[in-house]
Amino acid sequence: MEWFYVPSGEAEGKCSVFGLYRNFLPSSMYSDMKRWLVDNPNYQEGDKSEPMTIPRTQIWYQKEGQYFCPRWKGVFQRWCSVKYDSTLERLQSIVQNYTDKTVEKWNSCHPPVSRIQKPDINSCLVNRYRSGADSIKPHRDSPDSFGRTPTIIGLSIGSTRTLVLQPTDTTSNHPSLEFKLSDNTLFLMAGQSQIDYLHSIPKVKNKTDSSPLHPMERFSLTFREWNG
Repeated sequence: MEWFYVPSGEAEGKCSVFGLYRNFLPSSMYSDMKRWLVDNPNYQEGDKSEPMTIPRTQIWYQKEGQYFCPRWKGVFQRWCSVKYDSTLERLQSIVQNYTDKTVEKWNSCHPPVSRIQKPDINSCLVNRYRSGADSIKPHRDSPDSFGRTPTIIGLSIGSTRTLVLQPTDTTSNHPSLEFKLSDNTLFLMAGQSQIDYLHSIPKVKNKTDSSPLHPMERFSLTFREWNG
């Protein structure tokens, strides 16, 4: 894991923590996951009753079948949980084991105030970016569902896209950050990251750097501990 961290203005010693791990899955597992992502029949778009459409498709998985955020007004199909299958169970187990070791290593090298949460992963949000025109706007993950300082683990499969992080407080000294998420890259956000930063995947001009049939197609699997 390649680490990056930014001191937080909330309290001395606290920080936003980011990590990158390239070529995470072995080739055999990668092929199985890519096929599962492409062939998965459960992708949802925004409901007609929602105020605006979303520029991507998604699937929400939660181990106990929980709605993404029960405190939200209204119920939309894309936030209703789909049942786990054996392929996702296997991948989540691999991600959990790696995350446990990684968090333990970070925490053993830093004082208590800088330590990050070890998640008990029980959810996965799959986003499918069908082309460079698909995106996700600047946001931070819901504290109602994941707490204020969650450890979030994302696996990027497919075309390279840029993750942009911008400070929530424009008057702070926090730098803006960009990470190129190439195929088969694991990305971690932890500590104060959801307090001090918004993250997004901006639109890009189409170019064929993956499959000629699906230019710029990318899948993002985001693993978290849901405690809503």
